[in-house]
Amino acid sequence: MAKGKETGGFAGKELLIRIAAAAVLAPVALAAVWAGDWIFALLCAAGAVIVVLEWWKMCGYGASIVEAVVIALAFAATAWLVLTFELQGAVALFAVMIAAGALSGLLRKGGSGWRAAGVAYAGLAMLALLVIRNDYGFGLVGVVWILALVWATDIAAYGAGRLIGGPKIWPRVSPKKTWAGLIGGVAAAAATGYVIASQLAESPAGLIALMSAGLAVVAQAGDFMESALKRRFGQKDSGTLIPGHGGLMDRVDGLLAVAVVAALIGIWREGPDLAARGLLI
Repeated sequence: MAKGKETGGFAGKELLIRIAAAAVLAPVALAAVWAGDWIFALLCAAGAVIVVLEWWKMCGYGASIVEAVVIALAFAATAWLVLTFELQGAVALFAVMIAAGALSGLLRKGGSGWRAAGVAYAGLAMLALLVIRNDYGFGLVGVVWILALVWATDIAAYGAGRLIGGPKIWPRVSPKKTWAGLIGGVAAAAATGYVIASQLAESPAGLIALMSAGLAVVAQAGDFMESALKRRFGQKDSGTLIPGHGGLMDRVDGLLAVAVVAALIGIWREGPDLAARGLLI
């Protein structure tokens, strides 16, 4: 009985730490999204650098001070190119960064594929978020919608999983995730999408709700991908940056996956300059 109380107390303490961390991080993220331009670009570039370094460390390859500085400068330059609508230049520089990541792994006698994959993982998400936000007509609401549906998915999946429990989705990779949690997350994302789309006169609320539900599944898939990576390398968390959450990658794994898929949809429909419009209208 005492053990049960201790476990419950630990869970409650963990939840309070998560809430406190979210209360600090969410306003910062939303303020940067609202400001847009170089402030949002700087936040995305900084986040991408942290994710790359966490990925490399988690995979056991690490990064020297020189490599970290080069990565930071390269991501900053890529973000600036996107911000100035030089998308081709940004993509070219990004390709060079992936190749450099592979080369640095070869020079270190191993890990070239994993090091390049870390650069691709973080960089694609950074490019996706910047391209969506760069749409001056719908960029702000587009990124807010993505953040809101991912947060709704995470919160509802966590709550439904804890309250309802039931069969696990893939216990070997992520032992705590249940089908009830997935369904709860999908429902919350659909409701969030509907509410946001209903405020836009040109936006089909029902279709946006359906797309939000699909992206909730993508968010959960991104979470599973990171869980599989951590198990592959015997790690519990990607880092210790955020209290109650581990590393930054632990917190944004679903967001990164959703951002890439959403950007691809928007670009496919309206092109890179109007990616947010392509998502919402």
